[in-house]
Amino acid sequence: MVKLFLDGGEFQRGLIRERPSFVEYRSGRNQGRLSPVRQTLHCDSSTQLSTCLAFGLMMNSKRLSAAFQALLCLAALCLCPLPAMAGEADLEIPDLKEAKFFGGTISGHSLLFYGSFVIAGTLGISLYLRSQIKALPAHESMLKVADIIYTTCKTYLLKQAQFLAMLFLLIAAAMAYYFLFLKGETPTTLALVLAFSVVGIIGSFWVAWYGIRVNTYANARTAFASLRGEPWDVVNIPLRAGMSIGLFLISLELIMMVAILLYVPRDIVGYCFLGFAIGESLGASALRI
Repeated sequence: MVKLFLDGGEFQRGLIRERPSFVEYRSGRNQGRLSPVRQTLHCDSSTQLSTCLAFGLMMNSKRLSAAFQALLCLAALCLCPLPAMAGEADLEIPDLKEAKFFGGTISGHSLLFYGSFVIAGTLGISLYLRSQIKALPAHESMLKVADIIYTTCKTYLLKQAQFLAMLFLLIAAAMAYYFLFLKGETPTTLALVLAFSVVGIIGSFWVAWYGIRVNTYANARTAFASLRGEPWDVVNIPLRAGMSIGLFLISLELIMMVAILLYVPRDIVGYCFLGFAIGESLGASALRI
């Protein structure tokens, strides 16, 4: 049993009345009680003790000094249970081959495998939109400007790849310390995590290159459509370019994640997801510097 007594009694209009108040909690009965002065508040479980303290403090805010209010809030934080923390590395993946769908005719593994062809179809739509944009007419001078922009951006990508390689060495050292010494995992697990980190980085660069190429195509064609006085194409060409890049990004990442779920051992799927997320985020952030 934990009791927290308010020192002295009730403070009102500068006078101290002989009426003590206290906060009481009994863990055996899984109940809490806050009885400040004349009010009584009951808690349903031990996790609500801090809520009881805070609410009781609100009800008596005019009677207590500021210093004592801060002390009571600190006590409430100390007695509050800590929340559970989890991340990608703590994912528990069930056995997909044991799960059955459509009356037991298909397993979860097969359903996910066949669903990957749908993702490949969306990737095909992205490439089809790119080919449509490339086939549109454009002025020769605009095409030359687009090629200059593309060459400049490609040079930037290569320079950023060198910077990202040095940055990845630091990240890999931190990941090695975490998995080998703090988590006690095997070097094989670390190698898989690092491999999927590299896959995530390559995916980010691939999407960046694809976006630069499609946007340079779209810019030249949109400018030429504006010169010809075709307002619909001025709006439609950038829209299709954005759809192509968005579908390419989503489809590529989904295919990688499905591959992890299908072909990586279940006990380290969470680690591989974590490595892929680190690599993809690292590549995307480096390309924005």
